[in-house]
Amino acid sequence: MPDIRDPEPIFESRPLWRFLHPDFSFSKRQIGLLLLLVGAAGFVLLLLLDVIGMGHEGGYGPAQRAGLGFFAAVGLLGLSLIPLGESPA
Repeated sequence: MPDIRDPEPIFESRPLWRFLHPDFSFSKRQIGLLLLLVGAAGFVLLLLLDVIGMGHEGGYGPAQRAGLGFFAAVGLLGLSLIPLGESPA
């Protein structure tokens, strides 16, 4: 049983708890992968809006084009962070 006064064994034995450790920080690669995932998922979902019937008039309007541009920019930002490696963000 770990000593309650010493939180280090808790953070070492439970992988998800390491995110709560005071010394934890995301790396640039982790943030890049997260941004790439969010950008790609948002871009694909916006493209599929008309296919699944959410677009009533058909075609891509200015708001949908702006959203596609935003998610593409988020994905490209994520791609630019990935090569920077494991240094803290």
